[in-house]
Amino acid sequence: MKIKIRYLLCFCGLLHGCWGVIDKSKNKPVTNVSETALYGEWKADKFSYEYNFDREEDTIKLRLNSNGSFLLRNGLLMENDMVLQRDFQGKWKLERRAQKGHTDQYQIRFYSSEGSKKLPTYLEVGFPLYDNGNKFQIYLFTGDPDMGDRIGLYKTTKSMDN
Repeated sequence: MKIKIRYLLCFCGLLHGCWGVIDKSKNKPVTNVSETALYGEWKADKFSYEYNFDREEDTIKLRLNSNGSFLLRNGLLMENDMVLQRDFQGKWKLERRAQKGHTDQYQIRFYSSEGSKKLPTYLEVGFPLYDNGNKFQIYLFTGDPDMGDRIGLYKTTKSMDN
């Protein structure tokens, strides 16, 4: 009986860890959006700093420009078993992502641009776009999603310091 309770507690703990990364009750998949709604400033959410960084808040920022370029300030880079923060730039595109049995969802995809450094692997996949009621949100998974290895970015209207 004690063994069954231990397994049940471990299983519940595992499920709780998986659900804590993205609050799906607040984040609805975006099924209709224009590119122009995404232009501008994006900032990292509080979770990104609490669980992934030993950095000051408000240092990770993303700018999506109308010409299709992007700048990610203080993005993660894994190098020689160290977690570093670096700036990345390139091109971005809004894509419709077909989902079997569900409504299509939009995603943002990042690309290296000619003459710029290669992007880290985690930036080269499409990121589903969510609507959190009054803001758009994307999650950049930098490692194991179950461990919370992610940067959550939401769209703001504040300007980014140059």
